[in-house]
Parts: sequence; structure tokens; C-alpha cells
Amino acid sequence: MVEKITRVVNKINEIVENTTLGFATIGLFFMVGITFYQVVARYVFNRPPTWSEETTLLIMIWISLLMAGVGVKKGIHMKVELFLNALPFWIKKVAGIIVLLIIGYYGYAMAKYSYTLAIRLPNRLPATGISVAWMYMPASICGILIIFSVVMKLVEQFITKKLGGAAER
Repeated sequence: MVEKITRVVNKINEIVENTTLGFATIGLFFMVGITFYQVVARYVFNRPPTWSEETTLLIMIWISLLMAGVGVKKGIHMKVELFLNALPFWIKKVAGIIVLLIIGYYGYAMAKYSYTLAIRLPNRLPATGISVAWMYMPASICGILIIFSVVMKLVEQFITKKLGGAAER
């Protein structure tokens, strides 16, 4: 039963990560294409588009925040390991769980308050006319991805403990 749960959790993790990476990759291609178009239009035709900077900034915000959620899942977020390496194993485990809970709360606050900002701001970006909410929505999605990653890591740690370390990667 625990092995089946492990497979399901890993499959869900894989789907979420691949979907997020796919969106980020597509966004990166668009960002490079728009920037290339902007440079050519500015220096070859001497007529830079007014919308290109805002659009690339918006895409960069989306890519950065989507990948931040994946970064938490992969454990590549900033952390200080020097202090933790000096502690006994069980304290490391407890500290790891506490850190995950703090990161999860941060993800919750990020999702909640950025969504509130996105809903309440009626402003539009000047060059494109796109709603400012599109700049805040990726922060909400990032918060949800962070919460999802934390829950999956906690489930993974629980399953690892149940199997006696067999599920550890």
C-alpha cells in the first residue's frame, strides 16, 4: 500500500514539474524571440516596438516565479547547511520539517496576498494595456506550487520513515 502511495506521489510530482518546466521553456522562447525582434526593430529599422519591454518583463516574472516553485520542490532554495551539518541526525530531521513548514507558510502568504493584490488593482500596463493583475498572478501560482512542493516533501519524508529509508532517492 505504501509503495502504491509512493508511486502516485512521485507521478503527481513529475506531472506538476514537467508542466511547469514546459510553460517556463515556452516562455523563455517567447522572451528571446521578442527581445530579438526588439533589437532588430530598433537598430535595423530604427522603429522599436513600444510593447516589447513590458511583454518580456511580464514573461520574465512568470518564468522566475514558476521556477521558484520547482526550486522548492527540488530543494535548491537558499539554506545554511554549515550549522545543520554539526547537529545530530534527529535534530536535522526536525529542523528540516520546521523549515518546510515555514516555507509552506510563506507560500500560503504569497498566494493569498498576491491574489488579493491582483484582484484589487484595476491598473493597466501603459504600453500593452494588459491588466497589472497579470504581474501578480504568477506570485499566487508560485505560492500554490510552493505549498504543493512542501506537502509532497512532507509526504515523502513520512513514507521514507514508514519504509525505513527505502523510498529515499
